[in-house]
Amino acid sequence: GLFFFNLYYYMGLSTALLMIDCGEKADGSGDYYVKQYPELVCYEGAHNGYAALAWIGLFIYAVGVPVWYMWVFFKHIPAVGYDDIRVVQRYGFLYRRFERRFLYWELIEMLRKFLFVAVRLLDRDPITQSFLALCSVAVVLCLELYYHPFRSKLYDYLEEFTTLTEFMVLLLGLVLCANQARADQDGASYGWVEPTAWVFVAISFVLIAFSLVV
Repeated sequence: GLFFFNLYYYMGLSTALLMIDCGEKADGSGDYYVKQYPELVCYEGAHNGYAALAWIGLFIYAVGVPVWYMWVFFKHIPAVGYDDIRVVQRYGFLYRRFERRFLYWELIEMLRKFLFVAVRLLDRDPITQSFLALCSVAVVLCLELYYHPFRSKLYDYLEEFTTLTEFMVLLLGLVLCANQARADQDGASYGWVEPTAWVFVAISFVLIAFSLVV
């Protein structure tokens, strides 16, 4: 069960939040609709059932799973043992790839996913959303570069570069937004931005393929 919640964490949390993310209609009626599904009026008709399920999902993903993680990391594993065979079989996918002193590092990954979902749902312009996402990725990148939490150096390099790629794609996205504003103003543009983003993405995929081969 925990493996499924871990695998589906981003999509599960995102889906739950999207179903209760409401906005006021522009016609001045005072009614609210689900932004992702404009045909649904908030908390009326079919949406009541969807919203109830969404709140349950939100509680599971935003409260239940993190508490479960913390119980595993800070209570169960210290009590039973890092190398206990039953603990490894049940929870090894959460912590065995990290050094023993960083067995809780999956919580950092969960925080990154949570922040991405939260930023996505902010009622702000794309530039603000991108900047806040950039800040969250920058924090995770600094932690990875400082602590190198993985047991395998190859995993450290892979994770750090893919996080750097996230950072660069977001940063270049901000440059693209400025580029569009500049193009609208005087017709000039930065032609190097999009190819640069693709270079980072391509290198990340090469590193992933290399890691799989190794």
